[in-house]
Order: sequence, then structure tokens, then C-alpha cells
Amino acid sequence: MEKVELNQGFLERWGIQVIYKDFNKIRKQFILADIDRFYENSKSIIYFATILSFFIGLIPTAIIVYIESSFSHETIPWSNPFYEKWTWIISALGIFTFLEFYFLYRVGFYSVAKLACLSGMSIDDDPIILTKNKNILARMVLEIPDHRLKLLGVDPYKRLNKKGLFFRTILYKSKVFLSNYAAKLIFRKILSRTTLRVYAEYIIAPVTGVWDALITYYILEKMKIRLFTRNLTELYFEHFLETAETMDNEVIDLNIRAIANAVVLDKKFHPNLEYLLLKMYDRFEDRINKNDPIDDWDNFLIRVDNLSQDKQLKVLKTFNLCLSMIGKLSKYEKNAINDSKLLSSKENIQNIQTLIGLMQEGNFSKLKEQILSI
Repeated sequence: MEKVELNQGFLERWGIQVIYKDFNKIRKQFILADIDRFYENSKSIIYFATILSFFIGLIPTAIIVYIESSFSHETIPWSNPFYEKWTWIISALGIFTFLEFYFLYRVGFYSVAKLACLSGMSIDDDPIILTKNKNILARMVLEIPDHRLKLLGVDPYKRLNKKGLFFRTILYKSKVFLSNYAAKLIFRKILSRTTLRVYAEYIIAPVTGVWDALITYYILEKMKIRLFTRNLTELYFEHFLETAETMDNEVIDLNIRAIANAVVLDKKFHPNLEYLLLKMYDRFEDRINKNDPIDDWDNFLIRVDNLSQDKQLKVLKTFNLCLSMIGKLSKYEKNAINDSKLLSSKENIQNIQTLIGLMQEGNFSKLKEQILSI
């Protein structure tokens, strides 16, 4: 396999160091729970972090607003009171915004480290896998997208609308500012007409607190699912190794192509798909047909259709698992699947939806039964 180096920014490196320390502290006093109870046991971690995040957003913002409101709104430009006012406001804004994000990140790092311990994840580096577990945890908290990887000739971005991606990124980055500004404007208009108008400026504080709490909840819920499905991915890989001796080279090759094409359909390298693809490729490289790119969708569909029914089921098991880990099927993925009568059959779509539902429920026992049945 080709050697690829990941670019890690300062925040990601800092996050990895903090998570590594937190993880090792927590692991010493942690009792590993049944993976079937992982979702249930993770609730207290997620709820506590969500409540903390609300106050982390509320308190600094309230202090900033208080300092701003302490000065007269009408100051002569470039006068001493003008300089004093804006020195205080800019300093408070910089200091308390920094503290807000610092404590939000620390709560996030500690919470994902705790969730990782609860799930049984190891943060020791696997030499085969490019995106290490520590990177996954840190990038999730910092809201850094998954690395834009191109591995083994698989290009997840070849069907991506680059302009659409740019505008989605701009919208995502601006949503905090826009939501806070809109809420402040609306509530100020409402409160300015009541006896509570003196508090109109302070509405931004609870709005910021609620927003920070919602973002923390969203991140940890997403992390919970990713940790759960990593357990599932590792289990499936071990099972595949045990049954590979009964498969011919064609089935092995098409299983790897199933993973590669799921990556392209998702339009990014989901870490769990990266894990499965690199592990499978490393183990079965000598049994892969290298005459065609492994992410060639048309080639994949034609060759799967030509398999016997029992061999098709083995390939579909891998493909369906990969798609279900991505989550709800997008319109693009549904349209691509419709290219094949086999993949778009009512039975196969139902299998994918069943896997997605079980993952959302956190039902590991039934998932294990589903994916290991063949």
C-alpha cells in the first residue's frame, strides 16, 4: 500500500494529547460495560456534558454583555471614554470567548475519552490504519471534518459537487453567528416593548448557552454511534478472516470493491470504512484483481450480477454493512443503488434499513446475529 502522511493542525495535536491523558486516567478506574448497554450507559456522560456546555456558553457571554452595557452607548469618537470603552469590550470579548471555547473543548475531550473507555476502544496506534483512533476522537470534538483522503486509488470526491461543498461549508461555519444574531435581534425587538426591555441585551447569553449545549449533545451522540459501529466493524473483520478460506478470489475481490464503492457513495472516507478497507486490502492484497480500479462502480455491478446467489449474499453483506454505517441513505445513494436490480431489490433495501435501525437502537446482539449469519 502507498504511504500517506496526514496533516495535523495545532488544535488537533493538542486535542490528541489531552484525550490521551484523559483516556489513560479514566481507564485505570473504569469497568468495561456490556456493549449491548453502551447506549444506555452513555446517556449520563452525554447529558452531564450537555448541561456543563450550557453554563460554559451562558456565563462568559453574560459577562461580556455586562461589561458592554456598563459603558454609555453614546461616546464621542476617538475621545478617551471611547478608547476606554472599546479597550474593555474588545479585551473582554477576546478573553471570555477564548475561555468559552477552551472549556467547551476540554469538556468534549474528557467526554469522548470516557465514551471511548465505555465502548472498549483502544487508542493504541494501528500501523495499518491511517486515521488513528485518537485523531477520530479529537477531530469530532473540534468539529474538523474527516480527512480528505484518497487511498488505494479510491477517490470519494470524484462525484462530489465542489461548488455545493463550498457553500455548505460556508453556511456551516456561519450558522453560529447567524443564529445568535437573529435570536438577539428578535428578542430585543420583543423585549423592548415590555417592562423587561432592560434585559434585552442579555438574551444573547442563554441563546449562546443553548447553542453550545445543542452542539455538544450532537457531537457526543454522533461519537457514540461511531464508537458503537467501530466495535461492529472490528467484529465483522474478524469474522471475515475466519470465513475467507471458504471464498474464492472473485468473492474476496468483490467484497473489497463493495467497501470502496460505499466510500465513493458516501463522498468521504468514513473512519470505519477506512478501517475495513485498509485491513481487508492488507490481508488479501494478493487475491485482488488489480486490472481495474477498485472503486469502479459499473465493473462492480456487472461482476456481482454474474455471481451465484450464495456468493452474491456474501458480497451484499459487506456492502449493506458499509452503507448502514454511513446512516440514512441519501437521494444520491438511492439513485446509485437503483442501477442494480439486485441492490435495489425490496429485500436488500429492507436489510439495509434493518441494520440502520439496529445501529440507531444500539442493539449489538441483533446486529451481530445479522452480520455474522453468512
